[in-house]
Amino acid sequence: MNTFYIILNVVVLIALIGLLIRMQQKHYSFSKRVFTGLGLGILLGVILQAVYGTGSDVLSGTIGWYNIVGSGYVQLLMMIVVPLVMVSIIQSIINLEKTSDLGKMSTWIIGSLVSTAMAAALVGVGSAAVFDLNAGEIESGQAEQERGSVLESTLGDIEDESMPERILSFVPSNIFQDMTQDRPTSVIAVVIFSMIVGIAVLGLRRKNPEEAERFTKGVNTVFSVVMRIVTLILRLTPFGILALISTTVASTEMAGILQLGKFVIASYAALLVMFLIHLVLIGVFGLNPMTYLKKVLPVLSFAFTSRSSAGTIH
Repeated sequence: MNTFYIILNVVVLIALIGLLIRMQQKHYSFSKRVFTGLGLGILLGVILQAVYGTGSDVLSGTIGWYNIVGSGYVQLLMMIVVPLVMVSIIQSIINLEKTSDLGKMSTWIIGSLVSTAMAAALVGVGSAAVFDLNAGEIESGQAEQERGSVLESTLGDIEDESMPERILSFVPSNIFQDMTQDRPTSVIAVVIFSMIVGIAVLGLRRKNPEEAERFTKGVNTVFSVVMRIVTLILRLTPFGILALISTTVASTEMAGILQLGKFVIASYAALLVMFLIHLVLIGVFGLNPMTYLKKVLPVLSFAFTSRSSAGTIH
């Protein structure tokens, strides 16, 4: 009998996915389809929890099938991270018209990143204090618990290293190993390798412009293909959100959902503060914040609904 109910639940998910596909065929906007998937996922999760109860065999089996869509979508996003980072950095460097701009641009980027990251950390701590958040009170799903265990293990490895050893770990020794994200610093190593490749092409351009031009065309072609892959994966966002939200809600007790809602409110409050800080910085550098808002609003709307920096940049 449990198998019958699991099959029934899977059929319901497939029907909802069919509804989202129908909305796409009717040319509903991406934002509407994402929010529809979000709403349907919450509703489906509440129904599953009310009917079967948290921890039941039927619910566990249902979540296992739902994870094919939800976790599969997340894994596809993870798949594209390294290729996107590599080709984006290489393309950005080799397409510079003046090599002298590289140092100035790097200084501004690193300085802005460090300063805004520090501000974000302070805002995050302040938001947690204001809303009295406690990580131990927030119930997490199995995927989040597994990810937390991995992070704790990684943190233990890093804590045993000295500062020179940590800095040395950023330097790539086997780029193919780092492309598998085997080490905690693999992404940084990929970034450094990509920068070295870009700088090497700039040097080659002075000595052998024809070879450098062929390489540049090849990188631009690969970049176009990678961004096309990103677009294809982003089209799956409504389906992925539907499955992810439904499994999260179905496997979380009501008290945990309420606590999670408090966490979401605190997160958006912190995001609003950081957004205001960015507007202040824009004004400090002589730009009109209102003009900026009008021009960037469509991009911000897509970023808010898709939760994808790669897709937003594209």
